[in-house]
Amino acid sequence: MNLNIDRKIWLTIVQTLISLTFLILIFHRFDWTGFFHLIKKIPVWFFIYSLILTIAYQFLYVLKWNIILRTMEIRIAYKNLAKYTFVGFFFANFAPSSIGQDATKVYYLGKKEGYLNIGASVIIDRFLGLFAMTFLATILIWNIDFTAPVFEIARTVLTLLCLGFIIAFIVGHFKYDELLNRIFKQFKNPNTKSKMETLNETMQQFLFYIRIAGSNLKVLFSSIFIFIIIFLITAIVYIHFFEITTGKEFSLWRVMAVTLIIVIITNLPISLNGIGVREQSHYIFLAALGIPKEAAVSISLLIFSHAMVLSLIGLVLWLRREKRQFPVDEKTPHLSEQILP
Repeated sequence: MNLNIDRKIWLTIVQTLISLTFLILIFHRFDWTGFFHLIKKIPVWFFIYSLILTIAYQFLYVLKWNIILRTMEIRIAYKNLAKYTFVGFFFANFAPSSIGQDATKVYYLGKKEGYLNIGASVIIDRFLGLFAMTFLATILIWNIDFTAPVFEIARTVLTLLCLGFIIAFIVGHFKYDELLNRIFKQFKNPNTKSKMETLNETMQQFLFYIRIAGSNLKVLFSSIFIFIIIFLITAIVYIHFFEITTGKEFSLWRVMAVTLIIVIITNLPISLNGIGVREQSHYIFLAALGIPKEAAVSISLLIFSHAMVLSLIGLVLWLRREKRQFPVDEKTPHLSEQILP
């Protein structure tokens, strides 16, 4: 247990150092005068408008997760999934790095619906999300004339990632029951049920849930379609921001490709909640489109401020839950639901 805690502490320290390193790099020789001049150009209505769109497309993420759960025959009220998702934002951004959004959703929903199936749904949701983003980014980057060297590197990396996801998706269709039985057979005790046998049963059940959702093409295509909508909305926000701050116009598909790449990089668990990596990736890829450093950092901080608002919404919902436990909803005969008051 102590070793586990130590690992988490060391992971947090390493992530913090990486975040600080990237922040130092991004703000080295930073034009603060130009930055504040640019910030003054952003009207209040744009912040509200972009925040509303950001909140709106969170419900598309929830819809994607709901489709996966229903494929696994787990029926939970959509509003409850949305509430747990926002609570997860709070823990992801304000709690220690060992507690993330996914862990929060598994913890609270798993207590009522079972940790294995909820855990499997979250893993599939995360996998298909990254798969869909990588797939879309790969298609766009191969069909848009990006000439900067950074995009050449991104094209190669995205292609390899996409192939890796496709292979993993295909491999996930196979059954591993016999293989697991053979591996764990040597630990079998004729007199008592060993821990290894219990682990075998647990793993087989977990892989069963993974296979149900992961092998459903409807779930895969739904994820891709939802991400197309989400990143079209995101690209529109970025384009409007650059029109206001720099007066330049950009292609919707070019900006969409860049935002996909940035989000994929930010999702890598190498920094503290993406801090530093998000700003640096904005600068590197947007600079290749001709966006000034100060404008790239500004849109990155705008997105971060939206994440903070989502986290505060999650905090309010979590505090309400702590004051009063969720009552059981009997609308679904074979499943219980928790509903925030």
